[in-house]
Amino acid sequence: MGVVFKQKELSNSSLDHPTIKLSAIVGADSFFYAIEDKINDLIHLESFQPEQQIAFFQDSLDFLSDLLVENPLLFESFSEKRIAIAGIPYCIVHQDALEQHTPVELLSTVTHLAALDTVCIQRIPALDSVCLFPIPNSLKSEVELYFDHPNYMHIQPAMIQWLSTQIESFELDRILSVNIVGQALLVSAWENGKLTFHNQFKCPSITDISYFFGATLEFLGWGGDDFKLLLTGENKEETIKHEVLLKIYRTNSWDSFELKWPNETADFLDLYAVSKCAL
Repeated sequence: MGVVFKQKELSNSSLDHPTIKLSAIVGADSFFYAIEDKINDLIHLESFQPEQQIAFFQDSLDFLSDLLVENPLLFESFSEKRIAIAGIPYCIVHQDALEQHTPVELLSTVTHLAALDTVCIQRIPALDSVCLFPIPNSLKSEVELYFDHPNYMHIQPAMIQWLSTQIESFELDRILSVNIVGQALLVSAWENGKLTFHNQFKCPSITDISYFFGATLEFLGWGGDDFKLLLTGENKEETIKHEVLLKIYRTNSWDSFELKWPNETADFLDLYAVSKCAL
């Protein structure tokens, strides 16, 4: 565990009128969080990796207690608490689908729901769609033991929603967004400002990432010189330099964004997207 970025000291805020917000991503092998003030300036950014990988449907998040003990900032009263989940199944459907089917029916087509799962609905206004995802109650109760009344999200729809608000300003015909979170590879393709492809792959190794990356390009019919790559998430530098990936994609990755966060936090674009999503 370590402080990635600390911009300024936190000014005291009243418990009745808190002025800071928490944005966090709970992943299978990590816990990323950011604290921002009322004008959205970054106060603190940190990552925490437990010694053993979490099995969401079996293990509790006991490491959260250790994290809070070592960082009293997390005991603050927050005006907003956004908890994004990574590494669990989800599906994205048009919002009209909820008129014909229940969320449980729709989500059951892509994942086996346990009896004690809570199904969440996250709206993606720019796409007239919703994301459905389960939260095991064991995970939910552990998070809410420390953070009362959080707003739950799934990481990928948060990224899609944020990208959809930015995509027109990029002035690029084709963009491939690849986000690596734990063993999950989240891929979205944008063409002429529209989302044309989205999928999630399980990738235990960089070789697996290269395979599914290449398979996606083959499916789309895109070559390495007619699109720009947005690569975010964990092990970014190691991934982009892997020999297999370099053979597929020989041009430089494209990650130039106008972010309010400092430049040294650019690898946390997914967390930035979570913090900026309207709920």
